[in-house]
Amino acid sequence: MKRTRIAAWVLALVWLVAPCALAETDGPNLVSPRVEGLQAAETEAGAAEAYSAENGLLYIEFLAVDAVEGAGFPMVGEVNFVDFLAQRFGVPVDAMEEWYCAPVSSYPARRLHFEMDTDEEKFVVDAVAVWTQPRALVCVLRADADAYYGDLAGYENGEMPAALEAWIASLAVVDPDGAYLPPEGNWYEITLVADFSMGSGEGETVSYPMSTKEPFSIELLAEGLSVLTGLDFFVSGELTEAGVVVDWHEDSTLVAGLDDRAQREAFFFYDVDSLNWFMMDSLYATICANVGEVDVFYTMEGGEPLSLPNMSTSPVFPTDAPYARSGLAD
Repeated sequence: MKRTRIAAWVLALVWLVAPCALAETDGPNLVSPRVEGLQAAETEAGAAEAYSAENGLLYIEFLAVDAVEGAGFPMVGEVNFVDFLAQRFGVPVDAMEEWYCAPVSSYPARRLHFEMDTDEEKFVVDAVAVWTQPRALVCVLRADADAYYGDLAGYENGEMPAALEAWIASLAVVDPDGAYLPPEGNWYEITLVADFSMGSGEGETVSYPMSTKEPFSIELLAEGLSVLTGLDFFVSGELTEAGVVVDWHEDSTLVAGLDDRAQREAFFFYDVDSLNWFMMDSLYATICANVGEVDVFYTMEGGEPLSLPNMSTSPVFPTDAPYARSGLAD
C-alpha cells in the first residue's frame, strides 16, 4: 500500500465528517472528521469502534470507559489513565510521557505518548482521554514507528507526527444525534503561555487553553506548564497586595537543572540560558494571562533572592523588585 492511501485521511486532503459511534452506548460519542481511507474493524461487544489503514501502518480505536474524578487530573475507572493504558497495552508506566492536549469540545482532555515494542512490530502510541462524565471517551492512535520517525521509504521525518496532531485537533464530542455537547459542572478554563522571547520580552508566545475543576492557584498554573512542557515548574505561589510572589523549589528544573531527561521537540533547548529564560518568562506570562497584568516577584529557598549561577551572567533577582525578564539580571 502506497503512502498516498494513508495521506488521504491523515493529512485530511478530503474532509469527511463521519461519526465514529461507540457501540451499544447511550452517552456522548467521540468523533473526528478525519476518517477517510480507514477501514472499520469489529471489537469486543460494547467497547468501541476501531479503524485502521489497509497497510497496517495506522490504527485508531475509540473506547468508552467509566470515569471518576481524581485530584488535579481526573481518573479513569478505579485506576488512573496511565495505569489504564499500562494494563491494556502492557507498557511500563515510566515509559509514558504526558503531552499537552487542548480541551475537546471544551471538555478536559489528557494525552499520553509512548512506544509499544513487540516481537513482530514497534508502534508509537498517542492516547487521548476526554472526560464527559460519567464516562471518559478514549481515542488511541497507533502508528508504525518507522513511518512515525521517517525511517520508512515514502515518509519524511515529522510528517506522521504532524498528521497525528491534526487528527487529535479535529476530535469533537457529540451526542448520538450529532449535536454538540457542552460540558456540565463547574469546569473553567485557564490559559497556559509558552514564552520563547528568551528574556527580552519580544518574541514568539503560544497560548494553550486548559480546563480544570481544581481551585485556582499559582501552583495549578505551574503544574499545567509542567504537563505542557515536560519541565518541572515546581513552585509555591502567593497572591499579595504587592503582586504575586513565586518561590522556586530546589528540585525545579530552573534551579536543579535539566538532568538527563529527554526534551520534547516543541520545547527543546540547547543551552541553560534559553531554558531558564523560557521557564521564568512562561510562568510570568501565564500568571498575567490568568490574573491580569500584575507584578511578579521571584524568590527561592523560602524567600531568598533567586540566584542562578548556572547561567552565563549568573543573574540574581532581588526579592523587592518585580520580575522584568533580562532587565533584572545583575
